[in-house]
Parts: sequence; C-alpha cells; structure tokens
Amino acid sequence: MKRKIKLILTLLMLVMIIPLSSCFFKPENDNDIVLTTKNVEFKNLTPSYDVKDTNVDLYFYENGNVPLMDVSTFYNMLEGLYVTDGRELNTNTLFNRLYIVNKSNSYARVIFDWKYNTVTFKNTLSAYGMHSHGSIDFNAHYDIKTLKSISTLEINYNLGDYGVDILYYNGKVLIPVSFINFMNDDYYNVLYNGNKLYGYYYADSDAVIKSVYTEIYDNASMKGDAPRDIREEVKNEVLFLLNEKYGLKNYARVDDYLDYIGEENWNRYINGTVEERTDFIYELIDITLNDPHSRLVKLPFYRPSGKTYSNAVGERYTNISKTFSTLREARKSAENYDQPIYYKGNTVFVTFDGFDLGTRDEVYDGNSYKADAYKVDTAALVYKALSETKNSHPEVTNVVFDVSANGGGYVAAMYKLLTFICKKPIIGQKISDDAIELYTLVGDTNLDGNYGDETFDFNYYILESEGTFSAANAFSCFAKYSGSVKTIGKRSGGGMCSVTAYVLTDGTMLNLSNRTRMVAGIENEKTYTVIEIEGGAPVDYPLEYADFCNLDKILEIINA
Repeated sequence: MKRKIKLILTLLMLVMIIPLSSCFFKPENDNDIVLTTKNVEFKNLTPSYDVKDTNVDLYFYENGNVPLMDVSTFYNMLEGLYVTDGRELNTNTLFNRLYIVNKSNSYARVIFDWKYNTVTFKNTLSAYGMHSHGSIDFNAHYDIKTLKSISTLEINYNLGDYGVDILYYNGKVLIPVSFINFMNDDYYNVLYNGNKLYGYYYADSDAVIKSVYTEIYDNASMKGDAPRDIREEVKNEVLFLLNEKYGLKNYARVDDYLDYIGEENWNRYINGTVEERTDFIYELIDITLNDPHSRLVKLPFYRPSGKTYSNAVGERYTNISKTFSTLREARKSAENYDQPIYYKGNTVFVTFDGFDLGTRDEVYDGNSYKADAYKVDTAALVYKALSETKNSHPEVTNVVFDVSANGGGYVAAMYKLLTFICKKPIIGQKISDDAIELYTLVGDTNLDGNYGDETFDFNYYILESEGTFSAANAFSCFAKYSGSVKTIGKRSGGGMCSVTAYVLTDGTMLNLSNRTRMVAGIENEKTYTVIEIEGGAPVDYPLEYADFCNLDKILEIINA
C-alpha cells in the first residue's frame, strides 16, 4: 500500500513539474519581427592591431536607423584585437542565453539573456582579453602580486532599462552596435557612418587619429538632422554610460542620472534642434560632470554648422589649467629650468610632467636602457637619475620628484616608478563596494631579469599640486600611503579612475572616467585599510605656489 501511495505521489510530482518547467524554461525568439538586413564593409583603421577588413551584416528595424549586430559576429570580426583562443561561445535556447565562457575557468563568463534583456559579467570584467600592443610593452619589468583577491564578482546590466531589446533572431543574438562596444572598456570602438562599419583605436598617435576622423566623418552619409530613433538611442546610451559605467557616479552622490538631469531636460534634447542637442551633451559631459577625465572628443555626424566647442571647461579642469600655467611660467626663471635631473646640495630634483612609455625599440638595448631612452620613457629617466646619483654623487641623500605640473599618463609607467622607491606599495582597484582587489608591486629596476635585487636607499619626497592629476595623483597617493615618501606642496588633484573612450550611434565620441577606481591600501596586521584616492594625497609640508620653484626653500624644509 505504501509503495502504491509513493508511486502515485511521484507521478503527481512529475505531472506538476512538467508544466512548471515549461513555464520556467520557455524558449523564446523574435523571428516574427520584421528586420532589414544590410551587408556592409568593415574597415579597420588602426595599425596597432592586426584586425582584418571584412564584410558583415547589420540589422535595422523596419524604417529604422539604429544598427544592430550579432554578438558572435562582432567578436569574430575583431579576432585580431581580442584573444579568442581561451574562450568559447555557447547559445542555450532553453534558457534564452548566449554564454561566453573562459575555457580554463568556467566560473568566468559573460551571459547575454534575450528573455530578460540583461548582460551579466561573472568573475570577469570583459568578454575577451586583448592582444598585446604591437610596439609598447605595458607589463615589462614589474610584477603584480595579489594580496587580497575578489572572491566573487558579478556585474549585471539591465539593458531593458535603457530601451534595448536583445533579440534572438534566426539563430543570432542582436544588440545595437553601440551597446556591444560598451560591454568592453577598451580603447577600440566600432562605428557605423551610414556607409561602412569602422574600427579604430583611440590610443593611436595623433596623426593616425586625425586620419581616422577624416575617413569616418568625411565619408558619412548621416547628414542634416538626426532621425528620432537615433536621438532616443543616444539619450539611452548616455544614460547607460553615466549610470552603469561612470566611475564617479557615487562620488558625485548621484543615484540616477535620468532624475538628476531631469526628464524635462531630456525631452528638450529629444525635441530640440541640432545645435541644442549638441550643446546639451557638451554641457553635460564637459561642465556638469566637472571631471577633467570626462570630455566631448568629437562632435556627432549631425552637427551644428560652423560651431566649435572648447574641451573640458569644468571648474576642476579650469583650476588644473590655471595651476599648470602658474607653475610653468614660474619655472622659466627657476635655476633648474628645462633640466629633468638637477643636483643641489644633498638633493637631486627629478622633474617630469607626464608618465610616458617609449616603444621597445626606443627604450631597450638588450638588458639595458638606451642612452637617450630617458627622453621618451619616464622609468628610464628615473632609473638614470637614481643610478647616476647612487654611483657618482655620494653627497646626495634626498630625492625630490617634482610632479606638480604632471597631469598623468600611462599607469604602467607609474607602477614601474613605484618599484624604484617603495617597499611593497599596496595598490588596488575597486569595481564595486563589494569587489576590491589589492596587490603589491616588485620591479626589475636594472633589467637583469631579477625582481627586487637592486634598490635605491634615499630619502624620498614628492612635490605635488592641485594639478597633480590622474596617474600622477595615484603615484603620490600610493607612495605616500606606503610610508616611503613625504609630500610637499598642496594636496594632489585626484582622478582615481581610468579613462575609457566611447562612441555613440550618432557619431559623438567622448571620454569618461570608468567604473574601475584605483585605491590605495595600508596593511594592518591581518587586514587592510582601503583608501579611495579621488581626494588626493595629504601634504606633509605645505608650500605656497610662489615657492614651488624656490629650491633653497625646499631644501630648507627637507633638511630641517
């Protein structure tokens, strides 16, 4: 009897499970939507990566102007940019998902869900890693050791909140081209100008970028006024970037940029003239954000005739510009003017206004720096200063790094410098309040292949100002919090986020501080104190700008 009852209950449960499972796992598609397919030429415009020209299909809603593209086609098209060997794409129609999976770590994956219009990054920040840059070795001669790793990381983008309907159409996962771009925070973007699809790398040389602009914008068929679907798409794209990608959103105490800017203002954008819409985006990015990293780079295809805009005119940018102007003018009468390495008494002053990386051919000669590498590479400059001081200037006990007019540059160059002067500096990145990763650095300062075997034993000081920004601000903060340096001058100017270049559907190019924030760490027995560095490095020895070029005054301070 009991066996019969158990069998009946089992059958009843199976009967219940079948409709429940069909409810939870209902395959969906969008094959009934009317789309127009257009086969277009894709042209790669960067010499930095071996991306091949090809032809691909774009999709448009009936009478629409916003290009959609298949996610798999997009990444296959950029095989020369992304490392595809360690990844695989799997479409699961039962769960209505496309998976991009790391074959060596199945926990690291990206999930495109066309039922719920979401894209989820699990234990990864990008769908694919990028190949190494052709001429610059960003990771040479320093090593990062993990101290505290992110145990779990999940970033969920609800694209439906921004007007995006992820389509599963005839076996393809279709998303607006701009939003596929947004999924990866790299400098390579893909843009459709009405005739061709172009790929370009924003970090290329000025000459290359100038030719990119000429190619894309001079040949664009998008003229006159933007169609309404393009305007609405751009509104959604800007809101997505500010709400989901902008790294200083919480720092600015903004919950939602739709509410912050106001629906009525966005309506004026949608219904305004070409000039009014361009003014709106310019004022939003360059002035309202008040972030020197964020600026309008290139006007859209649909642009006001003959009108130009001054880049980055927010209050913080203006203050930094004034600081630079004041200090650079004062330097003209300083005794160490135009001398990056200058000796005075028991101190060597090392001045550099950026963090630069030369190419392999410019910097290295086997296992040593080339004689003139210091002119193009900041690590080579600092190594030259410290090694020459150690070998030829026994009277010197102090080193002053003047980064008072340094607006930033390559983070990799900054990391190398930290290994010269700091004992186990703790650096890190904060992706969300729950996702923080901390590291320490070791360096191969003399290029002999051994890490940490050559050190320079000096008293280190950093001369900083409100203009010490971005990578220079991080340099001051990391060195200061490591306990290896004392700071002189005025508190540094912030800029804790890396910069990402984005392009909108209407051709607007802009830069934004991205969501990955640099943080400093202080070790406390078995734990770490994590410090966001947007507020700058505190000053040990305050100094007025009038005395920044007074070497005698600085010597008086550090020798007191």
